[in-house]
Amino acid sequence: MKNQYDCLNDTVTDFSLYDETPLSEEEIRKMSKIINKPKNLKTRIIVVTAAAVFAITTAAAASQGCFDKIIKTITTGHNYFIQMDPAAPHSLPDELKGKLFDADGNALEAISDSDLNNLYDENGKLLSADELRAMYEELDGVSLKSDKDIPIKNYDTLDDAQEDAAFDIKAPVYIPDGYSFDRAYTYTEENGDTSGYYMTLEYTDGSDGTITIFERLINDETAFISSGDGEIRETVINGMTAVITSGTNIDFETSDSVSVGIHTHGNISEDEMIRMAESVE
Repeated sequence: MKNQYDCLNDTVTDFSLYDETPLSEEEIRKMSKIINKPKNLKTRIIVVTAAAVFAITTAAAASQGCFDKIIKTITTGHNYFIQMDPAAPHSLPDELKGKLFDADGNALEAISDSDLNNLYDENGKLLSADELRAMYEELDGVSLKSDKDIPIKNYDTLDDAQEDAAFDIKAPVYIPDGYSFDRAYTYTEENGDTSGYYMTLEYTDGSDGTITIFERLINDETAFISSGDGEIRETVINGMTAVITSGTNIDFETSDSVSVGIHTHGNISEDEMIRMAESVE
């Protein structure tokens, strides 16, 4: 499966008026159950981020106390969004203990996200992100492929994309000035088939500005957990709970069971992103 993150509206909300509620035991129990639930390859890809290699993408990490690193969690109903403490150490899976070292040659039992660019092997070689993924993949048997490694099917128009989608594609009516539809795409199985559960829309400004809208039909197969150290805030889009991440991403679910996530890169304000989300049809 693919990614996510979506949009909001012109409404300005003073989030300081709301108290942040600590995680309850029930919330932790539910998340632990979801994380430990077997996932297929595509579902895992959704949550593979830098920290995810050592944090919540595997049952091993879930069983080693990663939940005390959580600052906040928000659910849109079907999906979970987790803000992690980037300074908090994560216990390494047993398979990696004795395999990773600091610059002074000391074997590490735990690392923080800030350590990810300063990890060495037993011979003092600085390990790249790809080498770390390869090491963990080899030791744990978990595929940490990125989305770019998966075949995709491109569509030049939304009408063409709609023919392969198992849901009504949610195209925003409002698009920031200078941006236009570039393409839609979905991921394919090895045999070239598509599930119809996923569709991604891309809008560009002709330079380096991009708006990517990840959409998926809500069902048990497409549920995801997104974790990172970006600030998450809860708001409401068209009557539905929405999550803003770092002021550049927004995720929500529609009343007809579609998960929408809008990711922005470039000169797009949070207000414009929210306006896009509110205009999704």
